[in-house]
Amino acid sequence: MIIILTALISFATLFFLAFLVNQQVRFVVLTLKVITSIYDLITLPIYLLIEKPWKLQRHSQTPCADRHYEPNGDYTYWQIKPEITNERQDVHSRLENVISNVKHLSELLPIAQDFYADQNCCGTRKVLRKVIEKGRTKFQLSDYEWKTYRQTQEAVDDLTKVFHHRFALKKGDRVAIMADTCFEWLTTFAALQSLGCEVVTLHSTLGEAGIVYILNSTKVEYLFTQTDLVRLMNKIKPKVETVQKIINIKNPFVDQLTETEKSETQYELYELDKLIKESHTLPPLNLNNNSEFSINDVALIMFTSGSTGNPKGVLMTHYNILRSAIGIMERVHFSFEIDQNDTFIAYLPMSHIFEMMCEITFFMFGVKMAFGRASTLTTGSPLLAKGCIGDVQASRPTVWTGVPLIFERVQGGIQTMLRSKSPYVAGVYDWAYQYKKKWAERGFKCRLIDAIFFKLIRDQFGGRLKMVVAGGAPLMLETQIFIKMYLNVQLALGYSSTECTGNGCISIFDEFDHANTVAIMEGVKLRLEDWDEGGYSVNDSPNARGEIILGTKATSIGYFENEEETKKAFFEENGVRWWRTGDIGEVNKFGHVKIIDRKKDLVKLQMGEYIALGKAESVLKNCLYVDNIVLHGNSFHNHLVALVQPSKANILKLAESMDIEEDDFNKLCEDPSIKNAVLEGLKKYGKDNSLMGKEVPYVLHLCPDTWTPSNGLLTASLKTRRAQIYAFYKDAVEKMYKELESKFSSSR
Repeated sequence: MIIILTALISFATLFFLAFLVNQQVRFVVLTLKVITSIYDLITLPIYLLIEKPWKLQRHSQTPCADRHYEPNGDYTYWQIKPEITNERQDVHSRLENVISNVKHLSELLPIAQDFYADQNCCGTRKVLRKVIEKGRTKFQLSDYEWKTYRQTQEAVDDLTKVFHHRFALKKGDRVAIMADTCFEWLTTFAALQSLGCEVVTLHSTLGEAGIVYILNSTKVEYLFTQTDLVRLMNKIKPKVETVQKIINIKNPFVDQLTETEKSETQYELYELDKLIKESHTLPPLNLNNNSEFSINDVALIMFTSGSTGNPKGVLMTHYNILRSAIGIMERVHFSFEIDQNDTFIAYLPMSHIFEMMCEITFFMFGVKMAFGRASTLTTGSPLLAKGCIGDVQASRPTVWTGVPLIFERVQGGIQTMLRSKSPYVAGVYDWAYQYKKKWAERGFKCRLIDAIFFKLIRDQFGGRLKMVVAGGAPLMLETQIFIKMYLNVQLALGYSSTECTGNGCISIFDEFDHANTVAIMEGVKLRLEDWDEGGYSVNDSPNARGEIILGTKATSIGYFENEEETKKAFFEENGVRWWRTGDIGEVNKFGHVKIIDRKKDLVKLQMGEYIALGKAESVLKNCLYVDNIVLHGNSFHNHLVALVQPSKANILKLAESMDIEEDDFNKLCEDPSIKNAVLEGLKKYGKDNSLMGKEVPYVLHLCPDTWTPSNGLLTASLKTRRAQIYAFYKDAVEKMYKELESKFSSSR
C-alpha cells in the first residue's frame, strides 16, 4: 500500500510540474502575442507604405501561361505568355549569342574560363584525420580549398591528354562513370566530352543487379569508379561481360585499396591521381580539329533509377543539353540574378539530370561550386567528427538544391533540436513561426523576427542562403513553408525528368504564395490528355486535368536500345517532340500547374474506389512516427495496409511515454501496443491533413530495417522502389492481409 501511495504521489507531482511548465510556456507566448499585437497596430501603416504588399498579391495572381488550340492536331497546350518572354528578351538574346555558336558541350568550360578565368570555380574539403566515436569511424574535415576557372580548365586538359595518349579514347567511344559527385567526376566528364565520348552514368548507390545490367547492355570497356566500388566490381566480375579497365577515383572516406587487393583485382586498374601526374610528361594535345563533332551526337546515356524494373538509358544529345541549359539559365537569371558572387553546394548525384543541369548552368554564370556529400552535408551528419561543421555551413552557399527527403530531414532536425533545448525555446519558436507565416501570407516581411529568432537557425546553414530548389519528387506543402520561414529563403519547386533533360516547369514562389504549383519554363509546351480510368478530363471545371505531356527542344531522342518503350513514351507531332510523363496534373486559370496524381500509383479497392497511393504516402510520411511509408492495396480487399519505416528516436520516446521498459528497437517494432499507437497516429494525421478514410491504412507493419539505395529499397535519388519493397516484405504483406481479414470476420 505504501509503495502504491508513493507511486501515486510521485506521478501527481510530475504531472503538476509538467502542468506548471506548460502554463509558464503559455504565459510567455501569450505575453509575446500581446506585445506584438500592440507593435503591429502601431507600425502597420508604416509597413504598408514601405512594403506595398498588394503588389506581391497582384503579381502572384498574374497569369503566366496561355492556353492555345492546335488545329492540326485537335489538342490544346499551354505555353509561357508572350509578354513574359518579351520582358526576358534581353537575357534570352545574350544567352542565345553565347550558346548559338556552341556545337558541343566541350566548348562550355573554355567559354566560362574566358569570362571568369581567375575567379574561384570548384571547392573541396580534405580529410584531416579519422577518429573513433562510440565505435564508429568519423572524420575531421578541412575548410574549403578552391581552384579557379583557369585551374579547373587545366585539370580537364591534363585528363584529356591522358585519356587520349594512354587509352586512345576517341569520338563515339562509350565510357561509364560510377562515383559520388566530386571534383574528379566533373573534370573526368568534361575531358571525355572533349574527346567526343558517349558517357554512361551509373548511380554510385545502384544495386549489383542494376550495375551488371547497365554495364553489359552498354558494352563499356572503361569504367571510372571509386575505391569502395572497385571492391564491388571485383565481387561481380563473373557477371560483367565487357569492362576491362577500371580507373579508381580515391574515396577518402573508406580504407584505400591494399597492395594485395590491387594485385588481385580482376581488371586493369589505374589510379586517377597517378594518371594526372603522368599527364605532365605527355605532349600537348591539339583538339582544334573538332569538325567531325556534331551537335546531334549523343553526349550522355543517363540511366533512370528504375523504380519499377530495369533502369532505362535516356539518350541525350549535345543539342538536348544545350537547349535545356538556355531554358534553365533564363529562369534562374530572371528570378535571382545569379552571378559570380554566388556559391552552389554540389552534392546530389551527377548521374541525375537535376544535379547535372544545375552544374552546367551555374558554370555559365561563374558561380562557385562547393563539392560535398549527403553524409557530411550538415553539422551532426553521420560521418562528421564532433566539432566538425557540415559542408553547407563551411561553404556558406547562396544556392542549395535537394530532393524532398533532404529538406524533410532538415525540417525534422530543426524541430528536434528546438524541442531538445527546452519547452520554452520550442514554444517561442513555434509562436515566431506562426507569426511570420501569418504576415508572409499577407505579403509582408518580418525582418525583426528574422533577426531575433531565425538568424540563429539560418547561420547553421552558412547564413547566406537566398535560393533553395527542390526537385525529383513532390515536396510537402508543410515542409515548403517551414523551409521558407526558418531559413528565410525563396523556394523553387522543379518539375521535369531525365527524358526532357531537366526542362519542364519550375516556380519561384514569393512569400505570399504557398499554392504548391509550378510554372511552365521558356521554350516548353505542356498539354493534358484525358485519363478516363482515373476520372480526369481536359474539360473538367474549374481546372483542366489529365496526364501531363511535355514538348521541348530538349526532349530525348529515346531510350537506349529499347524501341518498344521509346514508342510508348515519345512521339512527334507538328514539329514538336513530346514525352508522356505518367503524372496527372491540373492547370488553373493563371497557367500554374499542379501535380495531383500518378497513373502507376493508382489501385482499385474491392468496392471500386480508386486510391492514389503516392498522394496518400506524401502526406503520411510526415507523421511524427514515420521516416518512410509504402502503402499496399488490391481489388480483393476494401482497405489499405502499410509498410512503415519508423522514426527510431520517436518510437523510443513513444515507448517511454507508454511505460514500456524495452530499448531494443526491433522488439519495439513488434510490440502490438506500439503498432497500435503508430496506427492511431497515422489515422489522426491523415484526418487532420484531409485524407479520406480509405487513404489511411487499416493495418501496418513496422520495418526496423533502414531503406537505402544499397539494399535496393530506395532509388539513388531516394525514391521508394515500390515493387522491390513489396517483394522484400512479401511475408509481412500477406500477414497484414490475414490480420485485415480476421478483423472483419470477427466484427461480423
